[in-house]
Amino acid sequence: ARLTLRRMRTAKGLLVASVVASAAVIAIWVGIPLYAESATASLLTSQVDEADSSTVPFGYLFSFNRLSGGNQSWGALQPVNDYLVAGDTPFGSAVRANRQYVETVPFDLVADAASEGGLLGRAGFSSLTHVAESVVLVAGAAPSDTSNDVIEAMVSESIASELDLSVGQELMVVGPQPAGVDVAPSVGVRISGIWAVPAGDPLPEDRFLRSGPMRQSLVVTEAVFATGLEPLGDAVVSNAQWLVLLDSSTVTTDTVDGLLARTDDINRAVDDRLGGTRLLISPERSLVGYQDEVARVNNGLSAFSIPTLALVLFVAGLVAAMSWSQRAAETDLLRRRGVSAHLIVASSAIEAFIIAGLALLLGLGLAVVVASVMAKTSTFLHFEGGVDLATSATSRARRAAMGVVVLVAALQLAPSLGVYRWSGRTLSRRDETRLGAPWWQRVYLDVVVIAAVGFFGWFVLRSDALQGDLLDDPVVILLPAALSVAAGLVVLRVLPLLLERLGRVLERTNSTSLLLVVRRAARVPATLAAPLMLLVVTGALSVYTASLARTLDLQLLDQAYHQVGGANSVVGDGGGESSVFELVNGRPRVVRGGGGPPIDPSSYARVWGLDSATRLAQLPARAIGVGGTTTIPVELTAIDTSTFAGTAFWRDDYATQPLPTLLERLNATPDGVLMRRQAMRSNSLRVGDVVDVVVTVGDRGVDIPMVIVGTFDQFPTWAPSNEFTPVVVSLSDLEARVGSSVARRVIFSRDNADAAGSGLTDDLQTRADLNRVGVASARVESAAEIVERAQTRPERQGVFGLLTVSFALSSLLTLAAFVFYAAFGFTQQLTEVGMLRAVGLKLRSLFILVGCDLLLVALVGTGAAVLTGVGMARIVLPRLVGTPSGTAPVLLQETDWAATTAIAVALVLAFLLVTALLLAGLRRIRLFEAIKLGAS
Repeated sequence: ARLTLRRMRTAKGLLVASVVASAAVIAIWVGIPLYAESATASLLTSQVDEADSSTVPFGYLFSFNRLSGGNQSWGALQPVNDYLVAGDTPFGSAVRANRQYVETVPFDLVADAASEGGLLGRAGFSSLTHVAESVVLVAGAAPSDTSNDVIEAMVSESIASELDLSVGQELMVVGPQPAGVDVAPSVGVRISGIWAVPAGDPLPEDRFLRSGPMRQSLVVTEAVFATGLEPLGDAVVSNAQWLVLLDSSTVTTDTVDGLLARTDDINRAVDDRLGGTRLLISPERSLVGYQDEVARVNNGLSAFSIPTLALVLFVAGLVAAMSWSQRAAETDLLRRRGVSAHLIVASSAIEAFIIAGLALLLGLGLAVVVASVMAKTSTFLHFEGGVDLATSATSRARRAAMGVVVLVAALQLAPSLGVYRWSGRTLSRRDETRLGAPWWQRVYLDVVVIAAVGFFGWFVLRSDALQGDLLDDPVVILLPAALSVAAGLVVLRVLPLLLERLGRVLERTNSTSLLLVVRRAARVPATLAAPLMLLVVTGALSVYTASLARTLDLQLLDQAYHQVGGANSVVGDGGGESSVFELVNGRPRVVRGGGGPPIDPSSYARVWGLDSATRLAQLPARAIGVGGTTTIPVELTAIDTSTFAGTAFWRDDYATQPLPTLLERLNATPDGVLMRRQAMRSNSLRVGDVVDVVVTVGDRGVDIPMVIVGTFDQFPTWAPSNEFTPVVVSLSDLEARVGSSVARRVIFSRDNADAAGSGLTDDLQTRADLNRVGVASARVESAAEIVERAQTRPERQGVFGLLTVSFALSSLLTLAAFVFYAAFGFTQQLTEVGMLRAVGLKLRSLFILVGCDLLLVALVGTGAAVLTGVGMARIVLPRLVGTPSGTAPVLLQETDWAATTAIAVALVLAFLLVTALLLAGLRRIRLFEAIKLGAS
């Protein structure tokens, strides 16, 4: 143990590298379940908070009704109440709120017991747990718990208005007269207060306040309900409900199974205490959905993390191999002196477990950071708009931590197991082997892997592209990772042949240093394998990942803007009389009514926050083709040609001709129409043909002959799932034809100054201003809100967060491994460097030798990585990810050239830094020191 600790102190650099590489593995593998659990729990909590008050979003609702068990007394309810509400409930500490609501059969209300004409109406009694804290008292006070001669009760505003009741008024509640009894039972009631439902967003626990029975009853306290109603009879309770709301923030996947099993036990226990009680609502569906969603997110992200984990494990294995290679001479000496292999392996095991323990401590902290970064990621390499997660270590995370620690320890220990085959000639044989090609090249294993990856790629690319969520098909990242590995193997197989040919060319020049570099790289390809593979795989995957993220981000933006029609839109409610026009100088002018948006674009200048606006009408219609033989159901979209281009969303691939050209044709041709090109082909129509369009306006149909003046493939707001074919006409021409305003939708963009300020716009003020100019709308539909909702979904946020973490981690580890490997390789060349200096090689030539050695690896690796990444982004990406069926617009592949340039620049800068450090160290090493260090 002392020898192990001493060796670890003398090799601090390798120790730190091993711990960091191992901690990175733990951080990724443990961070994924932490994020999956926390993000899904946060989504569940938000859904519960946003649920309608009329529902039970996450809890239990038990109900007893007289139809299932007959009228009951208050005492018969107490076993259930004591079990579900009072004291220690079977739901544990997860209870957020609980309520018991009880109501009686209706009774007669009379103002004077001695007068038969004093009947006011009928009403029952009700009670609700914590009713005084739940309601708003409009007048008077909450009822007291005393029930001497007169019972205090409060009534809602509705029954007080209906029966003309006031605070302080006394009533008599008369029950049914039993057979054989001369006087009907009765109790006196004093109105203590009048209550109303609290304003603002209703809470789920206040669902009873909005129920009809409670608002039509006399509300008393539970204490009065238990004793004060005895004169009216023993069995007067007709309905009782128990609401138990759970705190969703305390639920984890570890507690779901227990809650589900407990539900059955609780249901049986309640039925045993009061027969006829039924469980109306339970959180079983939410709990199962939550559990399934956590498993789906965790499994999907785990599959997406495979390339990153493989790369990090490769780096960790590379560091372990370098560590063992550094002590090869020491191990050989120990074996020569008779030290057993068991002691050497035991020493390595101690070191492995120390490294694993340190990596576990560091990795768990990094796992929380990884989960937090994933939660903060709004899109690839962007962190605004995320959420703060309360991470919790569940059993899934603990199992992942233990499993990966064992893997890390095994990875550190594995190289030492070869000591059992160690002999006196092992070290020399290892050095001889290192001078040739790697073993996997000698047995053509790389050729087998390349062929397998090629077949896998062919099989995947011939199938349909992914059209759903990214988590549904991790092959989107697994195939490019495999192709990156294959590209690296191809480079390693072909490079020695190319270098050998290059060496023959350099033999005819005077460049001794370059010739030495090329010959050495051609004869010793094993020394280039690890850094080249790291550079090719990491660089190619980084370029592809950046392009994938950019493609999907832009597609999300395009889909949101296409759905809305522009940046924002409002749709009028259609209330009021449609505007009627008269033609003035060939243009329509409003003469009556106000049901549609204003025609004059200057009217929208009075709307707060608007930069530009355009009107849009979408009406059902049918088009009759040439000869009257073909009838096409269409959606007639009428646009304001003067403002559409400056406001609405448009993409160049929507039509074969520019948008201004299409708008000019609509303006130039009265009753011109644009049709979808696919519909024209299927109906044998061409530009210039005349079609009769019968448009439905209100309760009448208007027949308009129109000439086709242009075509398009896609149009804003229209999706292929719409069974009606879109046709586009001029809004002003259409309104002149029908004589009334038909536009209901207004598409508008925000003011740039407002958008650059807080980033938020007062939609209420905008709606109010729009309403004043004639646009009545329920809400503003915003493309930015659609994008924000999509970006905060745990699936998408997790994928892009993991891609961001993987991009940063892989790049840093690859650069660190490249630097470390270069420095380690330089120490192994010190003897060779010393001998070259001894035979007269100039220092300048020696600098060129060392620098070009690194330059060869950097340039070849960077070039192959960029070419592979760009090739996968442009060829493979469009075949892997497609446009979801029935949606628009069509997905367009994008190559992230900025990220590609940044990756190449980072590698070049790393090369320059490493080269500068090595050359600075080389200048200080003298001849005999180089030979001595190399021999040691």
